[in-house]
Amino acid sequence: MRLSLLCIKRKKMTKQPVKTKTNKIFTIQGGYATVRNCLRKRGWVENFFRATEIVKKPAPKTKSDVFSSDDDYDDDDDGIDAEVDVPKVKPWEEEGGLYGIMVGLCVNLRNLQWFDETDPNTFFPRCYRLSHEEEKHEFIDDFNFTACMNILKIVVENYMSWSTLSLQENQIIISAKSNKESERQMEIINEKNTDGKNTPKKAPHVPVLAVMQALKQCELFIDRKENIDVDMDEQELGHLTNSQWEKLREWYYLLVHNNSIIVDLPTTLVNQCEASLKRLQILCPQFYLDGKNSVWIVKPGAKSRGRGITCYDRLEEILKLVDSNVAKRESKYVIQKYIERPLLIYNCKFDIRQWFLVTDWNPLTMWFYRDSYLRFCSQQFTLSKFDESIHLCNNAVQKNYKNGPRAKELPENNMWTHHQFQEYLRNRSLPNIWDELIYPGMKKAIICSMFVSQELVEPRKGSFELYGADFMLTDDYSPWLIEINSSPSMEASTEVTSRLCTKVLEDTIKVVLDRKHDKNCDIGRFEIGYKQSTVNSPPYLSNF
Repeated sequence: MRLSLLCIKRKKMTKQPVKTKTNKIFTIQGGYATVRNCLRKRGWVENFFRATEIVKKPAPKTKSDVFSSDDDYDDDDDGIDAEVDVPKVKPWEEEGGLYGIMVGLCVNLRNLQWFDETDPNTFFPRCYRLSHEEEKHEFIDDFNFTACMNILKIVVENYMSWSTLSLQENQIIISAKSNKESERQMEIINEKNTDGKNTPKKAPHVPVLAVMQALKQCELFIDRKENIDVDMDEQELGHLTNSQWEKLREWYYLLVHNNSIIVDLPTTLVNQCEASLKRLQILCPQFYLDGKNSVWIVKPGAKSRGRGITCYDRLEEILKLVDSNVAKRESKYVIQKYIERPLLIYNCKFDIRQWFLVTDWNPLTMWFYRDSYLRFCSQQFTLSKFDESIHLCNNAVQKNYKNGPRAKELPENNMWTHHQFQEYLRNRSLPNIWDELIYPGMKKAIICSMFVSQELVEPRKGSFELYGADFMLTDDYSPWLIEINSSPSMEASTEVTSRLCTKVLEDTIKVVLDRKHDKNCDIGRFEIGYKQSTVNSPPYLSNF
């Protein structure tokens, strides 16, 4: 009778009593061939996972409220995530269900002030839960205020060209309305105001009132931020009704989408706008990434790998989506400010995957991996279209698209190692920007995120967790945290990930196993990133 391969392996295991007596036994559900090989080399014996009828049935997926799950699979193709003694996470119970993915960072980072002096708005784009009525109204206020701020930016940026254009129009109209040459000159002026498709846009002019209202809202915001007492009558004077906000947004859309102009702008009003913008730049940490288009990115609260993510630049469309039956049935949405001024490489958007390891939650002990990689979009960047191939860097998204027309210097597989990125920076006379700004900024953002999550995790001694954090850079090279994945993809999808994912798993075993017996052992590319001081609980003192 022929023995199955599994029986042969089990028979071999019975011949290893010494190893089993030392409790060097492991079980892996699914793939992770690299981890399996590393453990076997160290004398561990595998206790093979046997699927029961319960396990064979597809279980409903749940997501942690602390981090998201990136369910690309591991370095085998089994399609089953491995579980290697990881910490259990307390999910946030909300309206009878589990909240997950982006919601964790969205909620938890608001409590950072109790753990660290760092302002989360300096590394995490502002974010709201749209299923919460109070936060939805906060988002609406944010959208309206951002539109006001953008009106001021547009005014200051375009004032000189508007003035010249307006003067030309007036002179031509006054000189000779019936003159054929004048008509031709007007056609030339109209052709300058196009949508990029050589189609003249004859959008209506926006009144000066739009600038006055936007400026007033910005001034009231500045006064509140600077703790300046504002008279109640002045607050009432600056208050806009819903219909006034709708009209102001309509004027804003004309400016940003239809290339409308504002005529007869007083120079004094433009100077006031410029002065307010200088103060707003100091008071608003995300002033730089905001851009002028008011683009926001909507993310389902229980999906990953870029699924269901869409970009919008009109408030009405966002609220229509959130209030739709589909949104109410499928998931709860969060909305995050889109980074409108990303650093581009050869005019393509990219993000950075940074690994880190938590080996203890109390005291918090973190290790950062010194190697990371970049993921590129397959199409050139633009804010005039919101295709996922342009804006979502996830490999799970980009692998579905052919690379569009773009620079030959970009990788065919849409991935770079961070060493290639450093070489790119060196060629642009920025040899130290990675070590002095980008990498330290990513570390600081991750540490702050762990601070606010520490109390939500049930620590288990002897367990660990490998995370993958995703970052984007603004074009001033500042890193911005996008999300943290509690089950990062270790799939060998390209030559870059094939090499790096294998290496990071091998080095993880060095940290969690080898270092237990030799504190000076080789830990590969990991470095200690943060180790919290142990705080002993005070003894209970009784008065009785």
